[in-house]
Amino acid sequence: LKTFDAHVTLEAKKLKAAELPALESLRVTADLNDGVLALKPIDIGLAGGHVVGLFTLEGRQSPMASHASMELIDVRLDKLLDRLKGAKTVGPFKGHVEMKGHGDSLAKILASASGSMAVVTASGGISNLLDAKVGLNGGKILGLLITGDRAIGIKNAAAAFDFEQGLGKSKAILLDTDQTRTEGTGIIDLRDETVDVLLTPHPKKPGIFSLGSSIRVHGTIRQPKFSLVGKIAEKQE
Repeated sequence: LKTFDAHVTLEAKKLKAAELPALESLRVTADLNDGVLALKPIDIGLAGGHVVGLFTLEGRQSPMASHASMELIDVRLDKLLDRLKGAKTVGPFKGHVEMKGHGDSLAKILASASGSMAVVTASGGISNLLDAKVGLNGGKILGLLITGDRAIGIKNAAAAFDFEQGLGKSKAILLDTDQTRTEGTGIIDLRDETVDVLLTPHPKKPGIFSLGSSIRVHGTIRQPKFSLVGKIAEKQE
């Protein structure tokens, strides 16, 4: 980075990457001055929305230091996650990511990242069948398989994590729909790109064949596994 200075503007109106199919476009202005690379502004088309902000890489020290401040605007979760493709989910989400790290590769920067991440949506809908699955409502699942799926409203959905040295601990995880309130807790580990989150559904109406369990989401971030575990204790008021 200290070999030369440069000013580059790049715009890719269509962007295709086999490993990251949710990428759609890229617009960035890069300035390299005296060993400091600044991508400002950067606008990434992602899953029907945009990720905009800035990224800097300080090459005058070893290991290199980095800083990212990004806003997520109208990103579609059903387009971002393979497991939700084809699900009747609507309603984009917004968010903010603020991270600092150091290292001579992206993997090392992520492994040392400290900061925060938060995403939220206060509108939209979710597949009624998907909501029934999250709520572990066996009777409703059977009924929807017979009558057909439909979308129901999302009252609120949010997730917030604080990161320290690549390990993110949840501050809040919530999915509140017309029929189920699901709360969660867990971690995201950027050091090995894994997740371990426990989701506990609270159906708003009693249903037949409902399972009194929590859902554990664990494994790699790209392909997590799902399993049922004993329901965590209710919070004391």
